Amino acid sequence: MSSSRQTQNTQAPAQHPRRRTHRPASISELKQKALSVELDLTQEFKRCLKETEMWRNKGRDYLEKGDLERAFMLFARSATMALDTLPLHPQYMTNLKEHQRQNLSWHGQEILDQMGEIKPVLVHRFSEWRTAHPNEPLAPLDRLDNEDPEEADRNWSQRERAKAEEAAQLRRQQEDTQRHADEFRMLQRTSSSRPQLDRRKDNALNSARQAASTPRYNPPEADHSSSRPPIANGSHGSQSTIVVMPEPSAKRDRDEKRRIEQEGIKRRQQEAEAEAQQIRQVIAVNNTPPHGPQHPQQPESNSIQTHSSASSFTTNASSQSSLFPQSQPSSLATTPASSFHHTQYQSSQPPPATHHPSAATVPPTTPVRTTTQADPYYPQTPNTQPRKGLVEADVSVLFPGLSPVDVNRTPTRATLRG
Repeated sequence: MSSSRQTQNTQAPAQHPRRRTHRPASISELKQKALSVELDLTQEFKRCLKETEMWRNKGRDYLEKGDLERAFMLFARSATMALDTLPLHPQYMTNLKEHQRQNLSWHGQEILDQMGEIKPVLVHRFSEWRTAHPNEPLAPLDRLDNEDPEEADRNWSQRERAKAEEAAQLRRQQEDTQRHADEFRMLQRTSSSRPQLDRRKDNALNSARQAASTPRYNPPEADHSSSRPPIANGSHGSQSTIVVMPEPSAKRDRDEKRRIEQEGIKRRQQEAEAEAQQIRQVIAVNNTPPHGPQHPQQPESNSIQTHSSASSFTTNASSQSSLFPQSQPSSLATTPASSFHHTQYQSSQPPPATHHPSAATVPPTTPVRTTTQADPYYPQTPNTQPRKGLVEADVSVLFPGLSPVDVNRTPTRATLRG
């Protein structure tokens, strides 16, 4: 491969037109080539001026390289534009001042001087060639229309390298295609000659490989960092449980709220106790008689009956207390005094005299106790009945609008409610 490239590189200069012998160009032919490119006066004046300077700079480059024919042609084109075409532009007088126009004419004259130095050499070359070839017709000078010879050589080399790279790439693609085709045919031939057992074995192996390559699900390990013992030096490791401490302000707020709640509960308890104490005092005041108890002189024989009546009254009072442990205070204007208050009424007539059995003949049922209070309307003996007229009148006076009741019966819950 390397030897073929070296052969192509050595043969390339011989095949290139630059290496072949060309006849020299005459002055008239170069002048025609120079005038073949005209300046467009419809463009801006600055653009035309830059184009004139461009042709002059290219002529200098060809002069330094030794290409006198191209240098003379470009110099002639630039001088013609500077001295003949630019003065005809509409903006020539407005865009250029007087000294600028004078400098432009000097540059054009300088280009003509350089052409005068090159012209004798070109005339001498054409004369010598014509003397050597008197009968050869003058072929058209197409080479002057082409690009720079050195640049043409570079472009030709690049095109040749591109062609070689393209051919090498195509050859590699063909080789790869042929190799893949051979491998596919070999695989088909091998698979067709393989027994059925080997195919099953291969399928089993492929399944095992796929199962092994499939990642298994591993459940996350339990975090036992909270149950680990503390580190010896007291520092916390990366896997230790992080305990988030509450903020001091939040803790203070909770403590203050708890304290306020406890104070409220305590204050309500005190108010309830004070209210209960006041209610008990009012009840005690209402139940206390306005004057001390007055008891008439009773005979000694009636002590047993008096004691029995007092005992029954005490029993009824205790049963009432057990049924109604607390009672609300009532107004004296709407609620009459309790039936248990022993109010003494003055009787207009004395009670009739009765004869009671002797105390010695009647055995006492309970221990004899002297009582400080006794209801004058309760009978002193079993055979004695109170006067109904007086009792009914007194009840009507004390409880207006109520029917007469039997004051000798045991007070019931309805009687106590009034």
